[in-house]
Amino acid sequence: MLQYKRVAANSDGASTLSLPASPNCGDSDGTGESFEKSPLPDVDWEILSHQYARKLRRSRWLSTLAIYASLLAASLCLAISSTALYHASTRPLHNTIPARRSLGTCGPNVQTARERGCHFDLMAGSWMPGPCFHKEIMHEWVHKGFHERNWTFWRNEDDKPGLPMTMAEVLAGDWDVIWGPGDFHYAHCPNFWAKQWKAFSAGGNVVVMDSQIRSMHHTEHCIDLLRAPDLVKLADNKSTKIQQHWGRMECIEGPM
Repeated sequence: MLQYKRVAANSDGASTLSLPASPNCGDSDGTGESFEKSPLPDVDWEILSHQYARKLRRSRWLSTLAIYASLLAASLCLAISSTALYHASTRPLHNTIPARRSLGTCGPNVQTARERGCHFDLMAGSWMPGPCFHKEIMHEWVHKGFHERNWTFWRNEDDKPGLPMTMAEVLAGDWDVIWGPGDFHYAHCPNFWAKQWKAFSAGGNVVVMDSQIRSMHHTEHCIDLLRAPDLVKLADNKSTKIQQHWGRMECIEGPM
């Protein structure tokens, strides 16, 4: 590379700039300033090489440090996010609907039912676990049936009504199938709605009710029965077949 320096000026004192016609020429053949080549200063290439190497190593070290710092920051963010998500998932929500919980059944026979503290509910046609037994409602409806409606129940003989039963025999619940008056069936349905209303009147979204009341199939059956009553069966004193389904009546706590 060529370097130039000023060597002369014009007689009138004005500075002019003349470049050589060729890089190989040291001065111009006209008037004005002329430039001549100036030699390059001596350079210690070994020192420059060491300086460049140090700068390169420093640049690489800074890049590595930046990468490690970024990885550390990302790891911390991930750890904090995971911890927050864990606590959020394990913290109970106020709007969470509680799950249903079984409070048990009365077992396969009378002996087991009594051992488990169950009570016979004639209006349900089944033994009932204690938490789901509504003594006052059952007694009220049974009293009206026997003393106001003159209910009579009959033993089952070859899947037909047989001999009549006493009130005590009926309420003992020690039977599989009996026959009752036609209006018993029509009293059974509104009876379980009375139990349902009592459970709901306590408030809250958790109620204790038996599986029969919770059954949509049984509800639809009662709706159809009361919407189009069979007047012939309603007037028949032996038209309602009452069958206990041992172990199937379950007491359940939870939302409806």
